[in-house]
Amino acid sequence: MTGPWPLGGVSVCHASVTLPPLPTFGPQTQRMAEHRTWFAAARLQCLPWWLARAKTGVVVTDLDVQWHADPRTVWAQMGSASAGAVRFDPRQRVLWEEWYMTLAAFRADASGRAVASDVARYVTHFLQQEQGLWGLDQAALWSAFARHGGPIGLQTASREVVAALPASLVRWPGGPAHAQAILSTGVASQQSRAPVQPTPARAAEGPRLCYTRNFEDVMLQRVFADVAQGTYVDVGASAPVWDSNTYALYRKGWRGLAIEPLDYGVMWQRERPDDVWVQAAAGQAEGELTLHVYGQAQQISTASPQMQALWAQRQIQPDAQRTVPVHRLSTLWDRHLAVGRDVHVLSVDVEGMERQVLLGLDWTRHRPWLVLMEAVLPGVPEPTHAGWEDVLLAASYVPVYFDGVNRFYLAQERMVLRDRLRLPPNVWDNFVSARQQQLEQQVQVLQAKLLQCQARWTAQDQTRT
Repeated sequence: MTGPWPLGGVSVCHASVTLPPLPTFGPQTQRMAEHRTWFAAARLQCLPWWLARAKTGVVVTDLDVQWHADPRTVWAQMGSASAGAVRFDPRQRVLWEEWYMTLAAFRADASGRAVASDVARYVTHFLQQEQGLWGLDQAALWSAFARHGGPIGLQTASREVVAALPASLVRWPGGPAHAQAILSTGVASQQSRAPVQPTPARAAEGPRLCYTRNFEDVMLQRVFADVAQGTYVDVGASAPVWDSNTYALYRKGWRGLAIEPLDYGVMWQRERPDDVWVQAAAGQAEGELTLHVYGQAQQISTASPQMQALWAQRQIQPDAQRTVPVHRLSTLWDRHLAVGRDVHVLSVDVEGMERQVLLGLDWTRHRPWLVLMEAVLPGVPEPTHAGWEDVLLAASYVPVYFDGVNRFYLAQERMVLRDRLRLPPNVWDNFVSARQQQLEQQVQVLQAKLLQCQARWTAQDQTRT
């Protein structure tokens, strides 16, 4: 077995590569995995895994396709695209009895990851049902490209793939329409602006986990209970897990863009490798600013002179000053998120720089469904929204909920969600504190160890007597 090998900064993997753990399959497909016999499509399930570890991107190919084409070819032809492929019929070239082969490339950016995620989900859907069909890898690639605005349409690509197969091997369960339905399941809201129902059905599942102190993520999970794989932009993201407004959504399958001037990048890569991490500040204009860093509580670090003065009044002084880059939020949005991709949540926690962040977004082109703003001074319930709320109101956002710390705003065109924000977190949200759950699990482990010790002591006592 061979591993991925470097090619000018591009990781190349092929069908014989040693793969990371894959989702649970049915018994037939699982037997194939145990014998190292793979449908060519199985390697595509590893795309998100590889892409999270690649600096530039990933090229994926059948092993024997390299006899026909240089992987550098597809990478060079991609231009500024985040994903692309070269498709050809090897029967016109030499010996192999392949019916279609593809070189596919994915950049390690948000758009590339989104396409790769759809490819992996498409393949997983079939293999979990014991349907490792001929041409499945091709259909997965072209269906995902089509869904994300690729140059080749789903129906055309699928028809061409099927036309290249012998009639005895054409076993598509529903054809192109069925393929598109698979990719739309649970994520249609990312591409569609159709209104959602005001009251989501609560599925029979375990309790929601809360990672925040003021239950912000409980409210977000309630509002977007019927969005399986949404998108967030987290400005002032800070640490990736505890007190993160978006970590519970990440665990549900959401992905997004995290913007933070402090150096939490290693933690984010470890805990949330599928998010896009940008170490910078968001502001009204491109440039730099001076960040006052408070070592004892880094989350209160600020670039606002007013906030620095507030902390000085409380006898708290910064430990360091750092010059950090500043980008307009629109710039980062355009750079890292696919065109037309819906952003469901914009979370802003920037210690006095709220107005500058909001003024750096083109609210005509970028319409997050819900905006969550920290709206009080640190440590006291004194409201601050008067200093920046006019930007949101002018952009047709409506304040719908205040939890004592944060204000929630809905886009005018998303007011159908308003009823979901009518009540504070309560018993009907079926949530538990993640810290509490963690402690309970630790207690269970310690109790089990204690029982083992007691049993051992009892056995030793009986031996002595």
